[in-house]
Amino acid sequence: MNISNPNEDAFLVNLIEVATAMIDGPHGIGIALCPQTYEFSLNGLSANFTIPIYPVRSVDKIEWTEHDGVNYSSTALRFDRNTNPCQVYHDIRATPREGSAVLTFTAGFTTVPADLRQAIVMLVGHLYENREATSAVKLETVPMAVDTILARYRVS
Repeated sequence: MNISNPNEDAFLVNLIEVATAMIDGPHGIGIALCPQTYEFSLNGLSANFTIPIYPVRSVDKIEWTEHDGVNYSSTALRFDRNTNPCQVYHDIRATPREGSAVLTFTAGFTTVPADLRQAIVMLVGHLYENREATSAVKLETVPMAVDTILARYRVS
């Protein structure tokens, strides 16, 4: 892309935000591009569970409400930061109310990997060149290189 028209700046900023949203967080491919704090609702407190965001930097706490209405929290959590998706382990013996357990954790890269930055650039270029939903010419798909890069990080 070689864009020298300053009138395109706002449009390009919007495309960068769109491309980033396509990748970042639980509504993207399940990776956190930069450090972010998440709250994740759990269905009960099984002995271990999976965090659907990568890379996990810290598992901060889990909070829940018992059936008697008393609130509890614990920071005694272990996790394997090298797995994708991340597994969390604990020794909590509790039976929380349905839907009351919430895990707080931080995930994200300190520095976004170069290949992910390049995938965003390629997505921006693709979106810039293909602005309409339909076209009289052959429709183009997202560049294969983008799919290849993102497949390496996608949380499954």
